[in-house]
Amino acid sequence: MTNNNRAFVIGSYVAGCIANAARMPERGETILAQSFLLQPGGKGFNLMAGLHRLGAAVDGILPVGDDLWGCIAPALMTQIGLPTSWLMPIPGPSGGAVGLVDGQGENVISVFPGANARLSPDHVASLHGQLTKARIVAAQCEVQPRAIAQAFAMARDAGITTVFNPSPWQGGVCDLLRLADIVIVNWGEARQIAGELGVLWPPDQDTASLPLLAAAAHGLGVEHLIVTQGAGGAICFPAGQDAIHQPAFPTVPVDTIGAGDGFSAGLIAALLDDLPMADALRQAAACGSLVCRGVGVIDYLPDRAEVEALLRVWPG
Repeated sequence: MTNNNRAFVIGSYVAGCIANAARMPERGETILAQSFLLQPGGKGFNLMAGLHRLGAAVDGILPVGDDLWGCIAPALMTQIGLPTSWLMPIPGPSGGAVGLVDGQGENVISVFPGANARLSPDHVASLHGQLTKARIVAAQCEVQPRAIAQAFAMARDAGITTVFNPSPWQGGVCDLLRLADIVIVNWGEARQIAGELGVLWPPDQDTASLPLLAAAAHGLGVEHLIVTQGAGGAICFPAGQDAIHQPAFPTVPVDTIGAGDGFSAGLIAALLDDLPMADALRQAAACGSLVCRGVGVIDYLPDRAEVEALLRVWPG
């Protein structure tokens, strides 16, 4: 990679708490967990760490508060080999998240944005010089949409590709699709976009409506709509071209938290390497699969050697 062949991520930083239990509790029920993990996380953090682990050059913003988690964030970043220059202190509490994982590796997550919600367009604009050196600018929805809009507008003005993962879903983010070149969504987010764009959506996971959703997204200027389906793989709808189907890699998931972030990191790293979209999707699917090997995210984000090894074993 050349020096300017890099990504810039509008990130997010949360104190992540993950409990693993045999099953999900019922409403009002307390059950014992089999394990508990406390570590830094957040969709933006995971994406930046995933790109870094894959050897991609990456800059960006990780908003942290002035509470305990904000104070220890630099030490945690250093401990896991990530640059503290990504951190942007903002007064107030840091973000936090609670995740529950069942015996099949399925999860539910609730996120408190904290400092991420206080990231403003002015904060983003202050990093204009760094952002406009990137080839790809990526964002997710653990920060306020106005900050994302600022970043994507700056990227568009500079002719930089934008990648958007509207997760966790926030109402009204469809306006940001007009500023996004590549949009990555899971099934639930695809359903939310369909509702806002007036696309008829089936009650089950019937993919028949996906081309209609893709056409609506393309009408807003999105070049590639990518819909991930967990064990069902992923489908990419390039504007004016046939859909690309990417099967999931065989895996027995221990914990699926962060799989989507690993997918996004793999895709962006591949695009920075100038791989065609079909190959980028294969790398993305491999990364998403490898994240599911154990409990937590940061310890299981794959490096390039691990991804290449999996692609050799499963070349399809």
